[in-house]
Amino acid sequence: MESVVYTLFLVGIIQAAFCAVFLLTRREQGAADWLFVCLMVMISWPLLVKTATDSGFYPPNLQSFKLLPAFYGPIGYLCLLIVLNDRLSWKNMWHLLPPLFIFGWAIFFDLDLPPHER
Repeated sequence: MESVVYTLFLVGIIQAAFCAVFLLTRREQGAADWLFVCLMVMISWPLLVKTATDSGFYPPNLQSFKLLPAFYGPIGYLCLLIVLNDRLSWKNMWHLLPPLFIFGWAIFFDLDLPPHER
């Protein structure tokens, strides 16, 4: 069962990387493309960390990246907003402040986050 989960993680990482490369090599890039690439990277990052942890490689300075799921909602909201309205205003960027504050707090004060378990 563990090998199936490991294989699914690898497929998810490869699919997110392929999607990011595809969106970044398009001729007509927009803000929605960049936001969606950020969302794909943030969603695939825990998969990459879990795969690295299971293989025995886990640098300790990646602890604060466990907080990336806090960005899923705001980035997803901004992606939806830009797709529906074809524009994004600076007033919508206020949604990024709470996760940025939490992320900055965790990095600055070096929060003792629980380690990944095997």
